[in-house]
Amino acid sequence: MQLETLEYVCSSCGNPVVITLGRGETIGPRMVTCNICNIHTILYKKKHPIPDTVDAR
Repeated sequence: MQLETLEYVCSSCGNPVVITLGRGETIGPRMVTCNICNIHTILYKKKHPIPDTVDAR
């Protein structure tokens, strides 16, 4: 199963939120509760996804 790890930033407090999605999973803009300000928040995606594995070809 292929996982994708994405890093977002909370639009309210700026806290980084790391989310891991399985294949075919998607996330809506208000589906995440920030663990700092504790509200459902719109997330802004950071520019670089976090690599889960290293490609050693």
